[in-house]
Amino acid sequence: MPLGKVILMTVAVLCLSIFLISGTMNVAMIIGITLVLAGFEARNPILLKNLFLLYTFVLFGVAGQYFYPGETGLLWDMVVFLLAFLFGYSLLARNRRPAPTSVDAPIAFLKVATIERVMIFYCVTSLCILAYEVYTFGPGSYFSGAPLVLAFESYGREGFGLGLLTIAKQFMAVLNVSLLVLYVSVCSLAGRKIRYPIVVFMTVVLPVLLLQRSNLALGCLFLFVIVVWDKRPVFSVGVYARIVVVLLFVAAVGVGIGLLRDNALKSDSEGVSIALPGITRVLSGEFTPIVAYKEIKTNIDYLGYQYGNTILPTMLYKLVPRSWMPDKPTSSGGFFMEKLYPADAAAGYFISTSIFGDMYLNFGFLGVVVFCFLLGAFSARMDSIFIEHDIGGLPTFLIVYYYYYVLLRGDLQGSLSLVILTAAIYLFLRWPLGLLSGTAPKPGSRILPPLTDSHSGTSLRLTSYD
Repeated sequence: MPLGKVILMTVAVLCLSIFLISGTMNVAMIIGITLVLAGFEARNPILLKNLFLLYTFVLFGVAGQYFYPGETGLLWDMVVFLLAFLFGYSLLARNRRPAPTSVDAPIAFLKVATIERVMIFYCVTSLCILAYEVYTFGPGSYFSGAPLVLAFESYGREGFGLGLLTIAKQFMAVLNVSLLVLYVSVCSLAGRKIRYPIVVFMTVVLPVLLLQRSNLALGCLFLFVIVVWDKRPVFSVGVYARIVVVLLFVAAVGVGIGLLRDNALKSDSEGVSIALPGITRVLSGEFTPIVAYKEIKTNIDYLGYQYGNTILPTMLYKLVPRSWMPDKPTSSGGFFMEKLYPADAAAGYFISTSIFGDMYLNFGFLGVVVFCFLLGAFSARMDSIFIEHDIGGLPTFLIVYYYYYVLLRGDLQGSLSLVILTAAIYLFLRWPLGLLSGTAPKPGSRILPPLTDSHSGTSLRLTSYD
């Protein structure tokens, strides 16, 4: 039996034991665990399919029982969503030959250095912005969470200057992802080695310095995907041990950043009904979307189905600060909080709905099932790019992968708008480099024997046109 399956079975036995001891085990839980075990790809643990299975189980099976002990309705919802996703995934989960890709390899080879210089410039610019913020707040105040408190308290009330700063930070975060996607893709096309120090700095170090725990988690996962794509390692005990170490690191830093804000806001959080004190609030914060889903489902008659009103209009004004546009359309999370918890929403507290709550609020239970089916089919298509090592589809896979967790935990409008913006910036950055990617060879073209770069020994593929 493969090592991944052994580890997965061990974890499953531990989960079953815990659920049995706690008295929360039932038929729905057993079916859910069985579906996760049957669908999990242990040989490729980073697939989108695995992310969906694990997150859905943790959200409904673990967090659901934590917030609502003995609640079986959430467990049966989980079973239906897992089945819909797996059914959609199975329709497109077949091996396919990568689409033919015509790339001017010498140009791509030479442009890697240009991209690296742009990445270095981006890092220097980010450090200058960081230095300015540290100077403005003072080192002690900055690393005590002052910027986090300012962003929290000024939400919806920013002046023109803070509004511009908010847009700049959003743009810099998206630019970070676009540059990484462009760099990894061009390195794969040209056969150049990836310089990991700068990649690690952009995915791990910068989010820590900027106190961005969500970007840190996404960056670490993104870094791991890049390494697996580049190195194609066999998932041994050592590889799984590294995964555990990375997860512990992300959890520790994330909790630390969360505690900074929690301690800074301690005096302001009294009387807020859904605000939990201290580390309990920080640790449970990632799983509060199950609370939103449960509340939306329970109060849907009062909330009313939105039929996309909290999705499409919000996407159009994603980058516009609410202080600039007070009547800016509200997302599902904002709509849910303003309707059911107006005092908390006025104080600036919001919780994510998850994609399940977002779809339920807009299209009901059947809408969630249909979306899970479609997401399964789409995820199978994206995973096939990774499994087949399709270089032409790599940029699409990387962009989707980076925001996939954002989609699961957040809502459709937030993740989709980020995907579109990142793709647009990626295409804009690629255009002046003169790179062609993901296009079929022109009629009459032929592939010449590979040349070898005299300095690095890298094989370069050329396309000739008769």
